[in-house]
Amino acid sequence: MSEGVLALIATLFGATGLKVVEYLLSRNQVKADMDAALRKELRLDVESLREELKGLKTELDEKQDDLDKWRERYFRIVSELYKHGITPPVD
Repeated sequence: MSEGVLALIATLFGATGLKVVEYLLSRNQVKADMDAALRKELRLDVESLREELKGLKTELDEKQDDLDKWRERYFRIVSELYKHGITPPVD
């Protein structure tokens, strides 16, 4: 084989090898980009859930305060009934 043919073959193998490496690197970059997008989406979901949880905790505290007020009213009424000699029915 002549040097020209060997140079041509070497160039083809080199170009092919370069394309394979380029393909592998681009595939890894695409995967890294997809992973980054997924992490970003998950981060946004977590923040959204945290905000929702804060709202639910606030609502729970409000409901607990309302429940405490109703308990106070109930026991005040029961106390007034006992003062007047009326006992509530027992189940």
